[in-house]
Amino acid sequence: MQKEFKHAREKTKELIEAEKIKHHMFYGPTSKSYWTQKNKVLFINEEPYGYEDCGVVDVDKETLLGWFYDKGNTKTKTVKYSIAFIKVLLDSLQNDQEPNRSDLRTAYYANQELENILDKIAYYNIRSTSNNKKREDYNAIVASGNNVISQNIYMEIKALNPDIIIIGGDAARKAFNSMSNLYIDYKSCIKSENAIIQSIKHPSIPNYNDYIDAIKTITKKIKKS
Repeated sequence: MQKEFKHAREKTKELIEAEKIKHHMFYGPTSKSYWTQKNKVLFINEEPYGYEDCGVVDVDKETLLGWFYDKGNTKTKTVKYSIAFIKVLLDSLQNDQEPNRSDLRTAYYANQELENILDKIAYYNIRSTSNNKKREDYNAIVASGNNVISQNIYMEIKALNPDIIIIGGDAARKAFNSMSNLYIDYKSCIKSENAIIQSIKHPSIPNYNDYIDAIKTITKKIKKS
């Protein structure tokens, strides 16, 4: 699927050029390791805070680490909690053990292990850029699911061929529903084609109980598939 993803990315670049879109952030795997994972995980959040006039940017591992450690001093731990969620999920699948709240707390502080996970997953913000004067622009995030570029973004997501898609936040869920023509209830889990798709509370305001329940749901569906 690497070729399909590369092709989808080129189509997005062509559209950006044709539409004269000046600001866009490209997301995707930061390493070829993603393509060899037993369970390929894609985490989709809402928007990158403070990147409205960023130009055209490739979000690489260095960029994600900057967000992970909040080098921009935005006071958000969205990326770190997202990766901690993935770590507990992958550990649960690998060890065949039910997770608990303490696993999330431990994972959150395991910085090196979380950094390593960045090489194995794909991370997206469904709204490519954001308004640096309005944190969580709910309506703009929802609208990103039905704009000139949304179908290209969805083609990139499909080309990633993820086994598990985590969608953080209600606005991202609504945008994803629009671009995918699927319907996922907030905090629910469905299986569509080869992917298990789980909606969760946005990682900027994590709920440990909800997260553990979501991880348990995903692992059960993985085992049944």
